Amino acid sequence: LSRDTVLVKVNKLPEVPITIVGGSNTICFNATATVQGPQVAGHTYQWYVDDVAVGTNSYQYSFIVKKDVVVKLRITDANGTVILHEYKTA
Repeated sequence: LSRDTVLVKVNKLPEVPITIVGGSNTICFNATATVQGPQVAGHTYQWYVDDVAVGTNSYQYSFIVKKDVVVKLRITDANGTVILHEYKTA
């Protein structure tokens, strides 16, 4: 009978807060809103508005608010861990 020891390191999930640029959580209709997640080297970013992929690989995304929407940010960190966070404009 042989035995091996395996050490497993569990990485903490990164936090993904979505904030409104400018410091106010008030978003007005027909105005441009800029939302952002954490800016971290080595992370990739995908934004969604009402579950439709939008934007580019950026920690920020700007859009004109035409209705109440759900904005989501999917971040993949350097370890391949995927985190999803959402923000509702309503």
